[in-house]
Amino acid sequence: MDRDVQKSRVYRCDHATGSYYKGHTLQTTADIEAWVRRIVSKDYFRRNFPGLADTDIRIKNGAGTRIARGGFARGEIYINAPMWARTEGTMLHELAHVLQLYAQRRKGRCLNGKFDRPGDKWEPHGWQFAHCYLVLVRNELGREAHDALRDAFKTAKVRYNAPREG
Repeated sequence: MDRDVQKSRVYRCDHATGSYYKGHTLQTTADIEAWVRRIVSKDYFRRNFPGLADTDIRIKNGAGTRIARGGFARGEIYINAPMWARTEGTMLHELAHVLQLYAQRRKGRCLNGKFDRPGDKWEPHGWQFAHCYLVLVRNELGREAHDALRDAFKTAKVRYNAPREG
């Protein structure tokens, strides 16, 4: 992965729009697992992220760390969910990391080929992550939350679409 140049801007937008704290609090890892299973079974998700809907995403309880994180390790897909991070908004942010990493491992074959661009950089908070995040926010938190986050991204110059070629 390349340098994560958008990280601080993405977090500022999360906090400015309140997207990190939106939605219900998910009390237990079982609550989060059920919530994630509900999302990945939806038509929009299956259409945009083929194959991932049939993959287990392990929810870790965050013991021993304060960092929320979505990723891949030792052949498993996971989201680390410490107590402070157990809101739907924060879990969407972490699920967007999972989607972006999944798309990268599939050589971009997600979102109807939108990511299938040779030579693109894959930063942890790069345009691919921001795009996945907006797709999730739109479908899970609604248009108002999506538009607020997208507008914050525009103001902060967070890229969320593929750079123009040429």
